[in-house]
Amino acid sequence: MRHSFNVLKRHDLFFIAPNALSLKFYQDNFPEAKYLFFDSNYFSSANAYSKLLISADFYQSFINYTHALILQPDSVVLRDELDYWMASPFDYIGAPWAKAWEFVCPNLGSYFDGKKFFVTVGNGGLSLRRISAVLSVLEELKWLIHKYHELVEDAFFSLAGHISSNFMTPNEIRAAQFSIECEPRHYYAITGRTPMGTHAWEKWDKPFWVDIFEAEGLSGLE
Repeated sequence: MRHSFNVLKRHDLFFIAPNALSLKFYQDNFPEAKYLFFDSNYFSSANAYSKLLISADFYQSFINYTHALILQPDSVVLRDELDYWMASPFDYIGAPWAKAWEFVCPNLGSYFDGKKFFVTVGNGGLSLRRISAVLSVLEELKWLIHKYHELVEDAFFSLAGHISSNFMTPNEIRAAQFSIECEPRHYYAITGRTPMGTHAWEKWDKPFWVDIFEAEGLSGLE
């Protein structure tokens, strides 16, 4: 996290925190950071946190910004390429899933009932989101959120790229140029370059990332 904060130091940096969090450690170690507090229930589980990230209230907190980069503690940003990606047409960019996620829309009383989609883009652990577009698609597809309670936030945004009238997500290989997570060697061989960052690097292929970090001049992450 310290490395990522240093890479992103020209941007406003926020910790998203539960109401009851003690700030001393964070203020001592990350004095440049700002803080936004939300109900502690949102931090009780991964699914609860997911609900925060598909709530309009969360994005309204960033209404004065064009984009928000979601950076979870197990993510690493290698280079600040945000100007490039913010200038792209994409409204949501996350690491691709190497195995497509199959979604069959349940019977929710919509045109999409029973339709099958295969989505490959969108892990939210390191992801860039256009604020205005996210607020728009949350309104457009609120029927899906309200009726399909099991839908998690990164799956929602990936699916939105398929069924929204105006919400753009990149294809699998384009997303891998932004961030990779699962099967990093596979995507590295295809794209020929390291991405801007990675999420959950210790979980999927730690030796690969240790070599990448060394090549990028990082130390202490292994």
